[in-house]
Amino acid sequence: MKTMTEKSYKPYLDGLRGLSILIVAISHGGLGKIIPGGLGLTIFFFISGYLITSLLLKEKEMTGSIHMPNFYMRRLWRLLPALLVYIVVTSVVSLMLGEKLHANEALSAVFYYSNYYKLFIHYTPMGGVYSPYDVLWSLAVEEHFYLFFAPLIAFVKNKKTMLTAVVVMLVAPVLVRALVTQFTSADFSDEYTYRATESRMDSIAYGCLLAMVGYKSFFKLDSRWVFFTGCAGLVASLLFRDEYFRQVFRYSWQGLCLYLVFGEIIYSEKLKVVRAALSGQFIVFIGKLSYSIYLYHWLALILMIMWFGGTALTLVWQLSYWGFSMVLSVASYFMVERPTLKLRVKYGSNVQ
Repeated sequence: MKTMTEKSYKPYLDGLRGLSILIVAISHGGLGKIIPGGLGLTIFFFISGYLITSLLLKEKEMTGSIHMPNFYMRRLWRLLPALLVYIVVTSVVSLMLGEKLHANEALSAVFYYSNYYKLFIHYTPMGGVYSPYDVLWSLAVEEHFYLFFAPLIAFVKNKKTMLTAVVVMLVAPVLVRALVTQFTSADFSDEYTYRATESRMDSIAYGCLLAMVGYKSFFKLDSRWVFFTGCAGLVASLLFRDEYFRQVFRYSWQGLCLYLVFGEIIYSEKLKVVRAALSGQFIVFIGKLSYSIYLYHWLALILMIMWFGGTALTLVWQLSYWGFSMVLSVASYFMVERPTLKLRVKYGSNVQ
């Protein structure tokens, strides 16, 4: 099977991943009231949808079909090795703290139903703080989405039908969030609308839509103004604190704004300076580390809270948190992710 060439690699997309995971880690590291970690995850969802859809469409264009077993094997070797090592590491830490291991919790992580486990069963906190598995809910949302989205791209030949299905994926979560908000308690609906696959899949679907239909500057406006309009819309979504808006419409609004922002970054020649900034070596490297940082910044947060009694903006706390996060993330990347890369390449991956 042919694969995409290295020339198709866009470093600024890794830069965007780096930016999104930094938003998440900074938010969790004590600046959650200023830096919105949830927006970082929404950005990550959007990028994931755009990248995966682009790769699937490219494969279909080049070969005439999509090899579904290979797609799922690439996903397996992309995620599972580092995840299994993370489970082992956190289990060892739990034992060192004198806590019991819970096989059912580990299974929820391995089989990607941690978002529903957290919603309906609940994890056991490590050291009375958080569970190491709490963070994995967004990984579950992604994998659930691609279980039914990838076959859609592979087997539906009519583009109009595909687009109709994507529009359904954009609209259905709004209805789910509205129903849950209307008929359940505020505490439950806040968690459910944030973590359940059926209420968050639109954040991924907006990225899929961008990959499927491409992008043109709206009304032939200067692309820089479209870009800044999208950025302003994202800021507005954070400042507008109405609870009904936040639970029902926030992610749709943010998806539309990200469509403008990323559409311009990817396609506009007037935003080369933005692409250049996102293609810097540091932010691209953080993007390559993003999966490992996603895992280990959470373990670092738990341990810092246990050792220091909470999050703090002190030098010692921040150095400990970031140092622990980065050491484990770099180790995971070079000792687990990179060595298993050849297994992804075997099934058609073009990752460098």
